[in-house]
Amino acid sequence: MNLLFAFRLGVALMACLGALALGTGESPSRAVLVTIPVCLASLYLCDAKRYLVLGTGVANVLGVVAMFAVLRNFHRLDQDLQLVALAYLLVALQCILFYRPKTRRLYWMLILLSLVEFQVASIVHESMLFGGLIVAYLGVGVAVLCMFHLIGCQQEAGWMPARFWPASAPQAPQQGRSPECRTNLTCRRIFPATIPHLLGLVLASLATAPLVFLLMPRHDLNPVSWRPERTPMGVPVTGFGAQVRLGEIGQIIQNSREVARIRFVNATTGQLYELSEPPLLQGVTLWNYYRGNWSAPGISPTRSRQVPPLTGTSRDVVLVQIHLEPMVNSTVVFSPQPAFWAPGNKEQVFYDPLRGALFRRVEDADREFQCRLFTTAFRQGKLRRCIPAHPLSLGQMRRLLQLPPGNNSLAGVKQLVAQITEPFDAEDWVGRARALEAFLKDSGRFAYTLHPPARNPAVDPIEDFLLRQRAGHCEYFASALVLMLRAGGIPARLVVGFKPSEFNSVGGYYIVRQQDAHTWVQAYIPGEKLPRDMAAELPPGASGGWLVLDPTPASGEQQVANSFNWSSLLSFVRMAWNQYIVRMDAKRQQNFLLDLFVHREITPEGTKFRPTVVSLVLMGLVLFGVVFRLAGRWRIIGKFASAWGSVRSKRSQRSTPSFYERLERVLARRLQLRRETSQTPREFAQQAARQLRQVFPQNGLADVPRLVVERYYQVRFGHRPLSDQENQRMEELVSRLDLALQNGNGNA
Repeated sequence: MNLLFAFRLGVALMACLGALALGTGESPSRAVLVTIPVCLASLYLCDAKRYLVLGTGVANVLGVVAMFAVLRNFHRLDQDLQLVALAYLLVALQCILFYRPKTRRLYWMLILLSLVEFQVASIVHESMLFGGLIVAYLGVGVAVLCMFHLIGCQQEAGWMPARFWPASAPQAPQQGRSPECRTNLTCRRIFPATIPHLLGLVLASLATAPLVFLLMPRHDLNPVSWRPERTPMGVPVTGFGAQVRLGEIGQIIQNSREVARIRFVNATTGQLYELSEPPLLQGVTLWNYYRGNWSAPGISPTRSRQVPPLTGTSRDVVLVQIHLEPMVNSTVVFSPQPAFWAPGNKEQVFYDPLRGALFRRVEDADREFQCRLFTTAFRQGKLRRCIPAHPLSLGQMRRLLQLPPGNNSLAGVKQLVAQITEPFDAEDWVGRARALEAFLKDSGRFAYTLHPPARNPAVDPIEDFLLRQRAGHCEYFASALVLMLRAGGIPARLVVGFKPSEFNSVGGYYIVRQQDAHTWVQAYIPGEKLPRDMAAELPPGASGGWLVLDPTPASGEQQVANSFNWSSLLSFVRMAWNQYIVRMDAKRQQNFLLDLFVHREITPEGTKFRPTVVSLVLMGLVLFGVVFRLAGRWRIIGKFASAWGSVRSKRSQRSTPSFYERLERVLARRLQLRRETSQTPREFAQQAARQLRQVFPQNGLADVPRLVVERYYQVRFGHRPLSDQENQRMEELVSRLDLALQNGNGNA
């Protein structure tokens, strides 16, 4: 493979990667992937055999046709479809240009088009595949730009014929070898020697790019907050509102959209808090029931208050780290109860005591939301079955005991409750409640299903569920238990929330999805009717407790999987990509940089700060640099530095011939002529020759810089070492030039 073909292949690969980035995004059609075979085929049809080469007129006509075909209805399209149209136009222009005669300008246009394709793809592409494509594009792009420079150097040295690069006039070829022979020789020697440098540039770019990305100033707006997530079901709904209708949760369960990520940390040790069962994340509570419909007053900011701080001490305090995704028509914050305010929060969380719900502001519902809360809901890795409760008013007690109107309403349910609770004492509310829960959950008479059978419209759906069609999902089981408790004289309410079972062992958090929506029951037990062990766990001032009951059979529940698996790793990487790449805004950038250098440990006593491993390593490197700098004056360090300088000097001599360095010194000393950073050695030699011809027009000294640079190119780029006679000849030419400039009369 020669250098020019490698360069052409690299440009084609950049175009293919740009098309792949567009074609695998969410909005653009996969039809843009057709550009991949078209671009690769141009290497043979256009560049190698020239079977298909478009003229200027034909290419212009095709470009205009493509523009009108793609953009004719551009102003009528919505934002996403406009991006699709722009993607089509980019790939159409790219396909046309690949079949044009190649020049430097055309190659630059193809490279810039591929870069624009990646910019468009970054708007419509959010998956991790895009990250891999960026890395591949970076590697290929660095290699292409380096080969671009090498080809220019070959042309400048006369090692590439004009027919290989028609846009630039090459120098006269050297004598003794044909241009094709010199080209092949150069490619065999230059290209393998360049590969380590290319790899070094790619690795350096990959190491530098993350730093630039992290330190780049950002705005406060979330980059993807303006574009809602799309699912096959349309705009996603949360399933949490003022009402719940039996049968509708089946649609929500089928939705795998991620709602939240919840992480539990032991507030005393700072380690992950391991749970032996899925947690119950409370959303809202409902208590008004009528023929399968549950409702309650909406969450009211007027009666709400800030989440109270944790008072007192407890060995079972757990820090709950909550990350909520943007949700539609819901401000609920899902968390185990009871919940308390944790230090370090920058968001506002409120508590509605009537609904037993945590919620955020309405303006925070359509963006990502993160907060930290303390909870005492767990004991030894299991959920406490009694939540402290404030005294209930008579009106609240009546609402929690309300049954559907009618004298014969739920008559069969009342008889069933009497049969189940007959062995228990009337004052044993906890025993009776658990007996009703066990009847639904463990008796084996009920079946869990996502597709409940058709109900008798003439009968209440819960009565039909309990006495006839004993199959349903969690809403039926929880609704049945609430009504059975009320029929037995125990106040109860329905709780709607989530019960996640997907634990990511790599990240140490629970993934909450819409399909984890769950309902359970809370029964109010006055303090005097609580067993002694339960009453002892309640904090001072609690008048009673909410007994947590989950009547859904075990067949409808999933156990938490804590073992490592590749899906957990993939899910964690996807989460990190979304949080720290796609959705990196100013707030997340500040928090990430702070967490990178300072570890914040949140405890009930306050926030403790300690340095992270990264900050310790950086401080160690700085300290080592200072010590090494000060120790550089020691004799042993000086000897080491001298030896290292000698090695570097020898390496420099091998890479740059001494006669060329001497030529630059002579011209700088005698003519005040110094090579600019942007100048190539050949350009510098041409500038020196023009100035020497003005001083010495007759004796041929103006040709010395050109001869020296040609030998320098032979050693530096051709990897052809000079013989001792050739080195001596170059040294003599430079000495002659130095002496002539010193005498000022052209006589050496």
